[in-house]
Amino acid sequence: MDKFLKYFQPKQPLSREAFMAYFHKLPDKISVVWKRDGKFIIGWVETGDNKFVTQAESASEFINIINDSILIIFEIPEKYHQILRKTKSFLPPEDQVKMLNDLSVPGAKIKFEKNEKVFSLA
Repeated sequence: MDKFLKYFQPKQPLSREAFMAYFHKLPDKISVVWKRDGKFIIGWVETGDNKFVTQAESASEFINIINDSILIIFEIPEKYHQILRKTKSFLPPEDQVKMLNDLSVPGAKIKFEKNEKVFSLA
Protein backbone atom coordinates (compact mmCIF):
# COMPACT_ATOMS: atom_id res chain seq x y z
CA MET A 1 0.00 0.00 0.00
CA ASP A 2 2.81 2.44 0.83
CA LYS A 3 4.30 1.99 -2.66
CA PHE A 4 0.88 2.56 -4.15
CA LEU A 5 0.40 5.82 -2.21
CA LYS A 6 3.88 7.05 -3.17
CA TYR A 7 3.08 6.44 -6.84
CA PHE A 8 0.77 9.45 -6.89
CA GLN A 9 3.42 11.78 -5.38
CA PRO A 10 1.08 14.55 -4.22
CA LYS A 11 2.40 17.87 -2.93
CA GLN A 12 1.72 16.73 0.62
CA PRO A 13 2.47 13.12 1.54
CA LEU A 14 -0.53 10.86 1.98
CA SER A 15 -0.90 8.85 5.13
CA ARG A 16 -1.69 5.17 4.74
CA GLU A 17 -3.62 5.25 8.01
CA ALA A 18 -5.65 8.29 6.93
CA PHE A 19 -6.36 6.68 3.55
CA MET A 20 -7.67 3.56 5.27
CA ALA A 21 -9.76 5.64 7.69
CA TYR A 22 -11.31 7.68 4.87
CA PHE A 23 -11.95 4.55 2.81
CA HIS A 24 -13.72 2.92 5.78
CA LYS A 25 -15.77 6.11 6.32
CA LEU A 26 -17.43 5.48 2.95
CA PRO A 27 -20.64 3.40 2.88
CA ASP A 28 -20.41 -0.32 2.17
CA LYS A 29 -23.10 -0.26 -0.52
CA ILE A 30 -24.77 2.18 -2.86
CA SER A 31 -28.12 1.57 -4.52
CA VAL A 32 -28.71 3.09 -7.96
CA VAL A 33 -31.89 2.99 -10.03
CA TRP A 34 -31.12 4.12 -13.56
CA LYS A 35 -32.83 4.63 -16.89
CA ARG A 36 -31.89 5.76 -20.36
CA ASP A 37 -33.08 9.11 -21.63
CA GLY A 38 -31.86 9.60 -25.18
CA LYS A 39 -28.08 9.44 -25.08
CA PHE A 40 -27.93 9.85 -21.29
CA ILE A 41 -27.98 7.42 -18.39
CA ILE A 42 -29.84 9.03 -15.49
CA GLY A 43 -29.36 7.57 -12.03
CA TRP A 44 -31.12 8.00 -8.71
CA VAL A 45 -28.46 7.20 -6.12
CA GLU A 46 -29.12 6.27 -2.50
CA THR A 47 -26.76 5.43 0.32
CA GLY A 48 -28.22 5.63 3.78
CA ASP A 49 -29.71 9.10 4.28
CA ASN A 50 -27.92 10.48 1.22
CA LYS A 51 -29.89 10.66 -2.03
CA PHE A 52 -29.01 12.41 -5.28
CA VAL A 53 -29.55 12.28 -9.04
CA THR A 54 -26.80 12.20 -11.64
CA GLN A 55 -26.39 11.58 -15.35
CA ALA A 56 -23.73 10.58 -17.85
CA GLU A 57 -23.36 9.62 -21.50
CA SER A 58 -21.51 6.32 -20.97
CA ALA A 59 -21.32 3.52 -18.41
CA SER A 60 -17.74 4.36 -17.42
CA GLU A 61 -18.57 8.06 -17.01
CA PHE A 62 -21.65 7.12 -14.96
CA ILE A 63 -19.58 4.94 -12.61
CA ASN A 64 -16.93 7.68 -12.27
CA ILE A 65 -19.51 10.37 -11.48
CA ILE A 66 -21.09 8.21 -8.78
CA ASN A 67 -17.66 7.54 -7.24
CA ASP A 68 -16.76 11.26 -7.34
CA SER A 69 -20.10 12.26 -5.81
CA ILE A 70 -19.69 9.84 -2.91
CA LEU A 71 -16.26 11.30 -2.09
CA ILE A 72 -17.77 14.78 -1.89
CA ILE A 73 -20.88 13.75 0.07
CA PHE A 74 -18.79 11.91 2.68
CA GLU A 75 -16.37 14.86 2.93
CA ILE A 76 -13.21 13.00 1.96
CA PRO A 77 -10.31 15.51 1.79
CA GLU A 78 -9.47 16.46 -1.77
CA LYS A 79 -5.88 15.25 -1.56
CA TYR A 80 -7.25 11.69 -1.23
CA HIS A 81 -9.69 12.03 -4.15
CA GLN A 82 -7.11 11.18 -6.83
CA ILE A 83 -6.15 7.85 -5.30
CA LEU A 84 -9.75 6.91 -4.48
CA ARG A 85 -10.83 7.82 -8.04
CA LYS A 86 -8.00 5.77 -9.52
CA THR A 87 -8.92 2.73 -7.45
CA LYS A 88 -12.67 3.03 -8.12
CA SER A 89 -13.86 2.84 -4.53
CA PHE A 90 -17.22 1.50 -5.69
CA LEU A 91 -17.82 -0.95 -8.51
CA PRO A 92 -21.01 -2.55 -9.74
CA PRO A 93 -20.96 -6.27 -10.60
CA GLU A 94 -19.66 -7.01 -14.11
CA ASP A 95 -23.07 -8.19 -15.39
CA GLN A 96 -24.58 -4.85 -14.36
CA VAL A 97 -21.80 -2.94 -16.12
CA LYS A 98 -22.72 -4.89 -19.26
CA MET A 99 -26.34 -3.78 -18.82
CA LEU A 100 -25.22 -0.15 -18.53
CA ASN A 101 -23.26 -0.57 -21.77
CA ASP A 102 -26.13 -2.33 -23.58
CA LEU A 103 -28.21 0.38 -25.30
CA SER A 104 -31.16 -2.03 -25.60
CA VAL A 105 -31.57 -2.14 -21.79
CA PRO A 106 -33.90 0.74 -20.80
CA GLY A 107 -32.97 0.74 -17.11
CA ALA A 108 -32.33 -1.34 -14.02
CA LYS A 109 -31.28 -1.27 -10.40
CA ILE A 110 -27.61 -1.61 -9.49
CA LYS A 111 -25.95 -2.34 -6.15
CA PHE A 112 -22.49 -0.82 -6.07
CA GLU A 113 -20.24 -2.44 -3.47
CA LYS A 114 -17.10 -1.09 -1.90
CA ASN A 115 -14.00 -2.26 -3.77
CA GLU A 116 -12.02 -3.90 -0.97
CA LYS A 117 -9.33 -4.90 -3.52
CA VAL A 118 -7.95 -1.38 -3.06
CA PHE A 119 -5.83 -2.70 -0.20
CA SER A 120 -4.27 -5.47 -2.29
CA LEU A 121 -2.71 -2.92 -4.65
CA ALA A 122 0.18 -2.29 -2.29
